Amino acid sequence: MKRLLPVLLTVAALLQLHPVLAQTIRKGDKFADEFRTWTVQEIRMGTIVYMTTAQDDELTLKKFEAEEGVYTLVPSRQADDSPFAGADFGDTVMFSREDGNMILAVMDAKYNVIAALRPVVERRAFRFETSFVPFQERPGEYDRIVVKGSAGSSLAPEFETELQLAQPIDDAYLKRVTKWVDDQIDLNFDGIPDLMVYLGLLPTRGVPSLEFGYVWNPDKYAFDPVSTDGLVEPDVDPVAKTITCRFFNGPDLMEEETYVWNAGKLTLAGRVSSNPFDEPHDIEGCWYSGSNIYSAKKADDGNVAFYAMSEGQEMGFLLIPTPEAADTYRIADPLMDALNEYEDRAEKVVYREAGEWDVLCFYGADGSLCDAMWLVSSEADSQELNINQWVPQICGEYTVAGGHTVKLEWDWATIDGQRVPMKVETFNGEVMGVVSLEGQGPLKGSFKLEPTKEGLKVSEMVFDEDTFWYKPTGVEYRLVWKDNGQPRFDFTSGIVLNGGLLRYDKSLLRLMRNAILARHGYVFQSKDLKEYFSSQSWYRPAANNADIQLSFIEQLNVDLIKAAEK
Repeated sequence: MKRLLPVLLTVAALLQLHPVLAQTIRKGDKFADEFRTWTVQEIRMGTIVYMTTAQDDELTLKKFEAEEGVYTLVPSRQADDSPFAGADFGDTVMFSREDGNMILAVMDAKYNVIAALRPVVERRAFRFETSFVPFQERPGEYDRIVVKGSAGSSLAPEFETELQLAQPIDDAYLKRVTKWVDDQIDLNFDGIPDLMVYLGLLPTRGVPSLEFGYVWNPDKYAFDPVSTDGLVEPDVDPVAKTITCRFFNGPDLMEEETYVWNAGKLTLAGRVSSNPFDEPHDIEGCWYSGSNIYSAKKADDGNVAFYAMSEGQEMGFLLIPTPEAADTYRIADPLMDALNEYEDRAEKVVYREAGEWDVLCFYGADGSLCDAMWLVSSEADSQELNINQWVPQICGEYTVAGGHTVKLEWDWATIDGQRVPMKVETFNGEVMGVVSLEGQGPLKGSFKLEPTKEGLKVSEMVFDEDTFWYKPTGVEYRLVWKDNGQPRFDFTSGIVLNGGLLRYDKSLLRLMRNAILARHGYVFQSKDLKEYFSSQSWYRPAANNADIQLSFIEQLNVDLIKAAEK
């Protein structure tokens, strides 16, 4: 060993491997290579480490007693050969760090690293505890908090940090605050909940404030501290990947801060100030849901009742104002016997105003947008609105096999230069995707139009007297979108997509959602999106994605499409 170790360390230094001299492998520890996960099943006599995989592979290491973290690869019980190609029994295995990352390095006879096994930690095994340090100047009070934690594995170092509280506290205050440490919120949106420490009251905010965060780093096998800039009761949106904080910054000033994870740190993306005691907007009137028009009336108790009729069924729900924020409501069943179509989907409703748009946004239990309504005039007709929602989604120029051209407009179609009337067929006011065309040629009659990635699928239909609706004849056409410098899904910047999205499959919804970004020059990393939009004549890549700003309607439609993709 005295002869081998200097050579080993010299080679390790050349390979930028640094021994972890204080690290010990224990029973239950897990390691993963490129293909398998190894679990330590047994430690015999303190020197023999025996591991297996779910595929019944075996790995046995014999420890150098004089050197911590250095092992020899030895034969296993049932294995006649080494489990790693290029490694033989008697070769060295070293617990070490490579650029700060912990690995179990398997080396061949020439000390070349031929396999790297990284420790595995299961996030559910993390454990944290807190204690408070007495304030020396005032007995009975505390001025510091100590947080200790472990990752449920001997391979990960114990976590401990001592932090100064925002101000000294006493036992009575401790009982009022229900949370000092939270390990359920994902700060960096990598799918692994992180550790956050609340430090007590901030003078201007009056609520527990999150002063320190710690993000689990699977490569370093430890927690990395991150600056949280005093987040106050953070509300995490895993879909939008934002963290929102709302707090009072004075007697009647509500601040709303939105943070995003950017370049390895939390970054303030926006701040909005408002007076929550201002009178909320009057939401009485008519609201279009994408299929029905709801009439909203305010009761004496401040609640707003919504009612609509759909195929003889009374639809309805109740919006109850929340005291925490203006223009925010919780949704409940109506007072009368009506069907609440949002009962299992929405928990919160927020009124939004942007330019000419007045929109009610419906949010689910996970905080993501699930639906929207927009304000319409009292004279509005639901059938007309349904048609106006659907027609822009099919309008455009197309080519047909054989060199024919088709242009679809609001109530006209131009086929090979001949302009013919086009009528959208509806059933009980609902748009069913069928149009009737007059004129001559193959596209005369009734056809069902279904959007595809390439354009439209056109199916010939005939009226069925038994069902009082149309049925397919089996004849189909394919209309291919004609670029002409016009984005395919340009309509997404002009209408609210609160109706008709179920006509699209998930792949088409994904394309539509990303087309909104593409119009602003978003640079895509996904190969299929990059190839598709690069082939469009209107697409101009932006210099920096971070500079791209979506309009209110565009961002609303992005969120609505995401909801439909679920």
